[in-house]
Amino acid sequence: MPAAFLKISNLLPRQNWLRVTVALACSIHCTLILRDNIRWVSATNRGQAAVASHNYEDAERYWKKALKRAQKFDVVDRRVSESYKHLINHYLFCDNIKAAEPLLVRYLALASANAAFDQTYVAAYQYQLAFIYACSGRLDQARTYFEKSLALSRKQHGENSMAVLSNLRGLANVYTDEERFAEADNLLKKATVISKNIAFDSHDAACLYTDMAILANRAGRYKEAIALSEKALNFAEKQHNHECRVQALYLNNMGCVLLDAEKFNEAEPFLRRALKINDSLAKTDSDPIARNLRSLARICREQKKYDEAEALARESVSIRRKILNRNNPDLAESLHELSQILLAQHRYSEAETLALEAYDVELRANGLRNTGWTDSGCVLAEIYAATGRVKLASDVLQNILAFRAKQLGATHPRTVAVQKQVDLLLNRTH
Repeated sequence: MPAAFLKISNLLPRQNWLRVTVALACSIHCTLILRDNIRWVSATNRGQAAVASHNYEDAERYWKKALKRAQKFDVVDRRVSESYKHLINHYLFCDNIKAAEPLLVRYLALASANAAFDQTYVAAYQYQLAFIYACSGRLDQARTYFEKSLALSRKQHGENSMAVLSNLRGLANVYTDEERFAEADNLLKKATVISKNIAFDSHDAACLYTDMAILANRAGRYKEAIALSEKALNFAEKQHNHECRVQALYLNNMGCVLLDAEKFNEAEPFLRRALKINDSLAKTDSDPIARNLRSLARICREQKKYDEAEALARESVSIRRKILNRNNPDLAESLHELSQILLAQHRYSEAETLALEAYDVELRANGLRNTGWTDSGCVLAEIYAATGRVKLASDVLQNILAFRAKQLGATHPRTVAVQKQVDLLLNRTH
């Protein structure tokens, strides 16, 4: 016990000692609370000032300090939720998805466990988390959070709202990835109805048309997909009349749709323009660049420019290995393209290694929910046939044909393509 306190206690009646002790403890506690609040306010104000001056590195540092201080307060204190929001929004703005995800999970867990916790941003953050899961191929989790956000958005804003429309689009995209095309189509029709009842600008229209184009493309309706992609690009160019990352995205989408329709010469200018924009705006290791490189590699492969195709595909694989987790289907897409380029050059051993890796990635990411794994399966079947393993090739193709027919329908172009591959193999063995 401090000497000063002992001297004071000797001057007081014995019964007052406890009162003085309690008062002193309360005073110290209040001083600490006041100190934490002052430090929290200081960090928050400095973070806001850094954002205003576009100094995002300093902003992140101050938001982290503010959150650390806020965690000393009661969990339902507004300073806790506010600090989470500042740091989450910062990471989302900076596209630092890896850092944003655990904070979103923590924020939503606190909101779910404490009714008094600020619920204002719950639906928006459920949507953001669902979007992150969807982009990384975690479709079950994405669907769960889109459904939660959709239900809460309907409760908070009513049916005719941008929040409801955005969640319908997100859920439709998950269904498209799962090849549940009829359900996805139904949700996008609902979104289109809502779009006519709310303020809807060119950017919003471009997003909706893009979703519809991707659905049509995946369903094998290529002519419809091209028309919808053209509309999306036109709306995007109205909204963004200068070259930017958003415009590059729509140019790439247009190119990819033409690519899937096997209109290679028409696709190439869109893809090269998108790559030029992304090269000038994005970091070297970015997924938009990896996506462009993979698409251009396919064009070069179709044009039999194998050296250029291989260089583009290897760069795409290298970027995606750095920035994506090993279970991401986008990584499988780049691996698959590189394996096809090597197969075309009769480099069977290298091609088989990459095709097997792509096959494994797709199965880890999506299992049998969609036909992604069958693309690499077809490449493996070609390799098996070319290297004398005809029975194995036949078994693989028959399994793929049955799965695609069940999942996509017998008349889908991708099912028809496998049937042709089966017929060619049969002719080779007779």
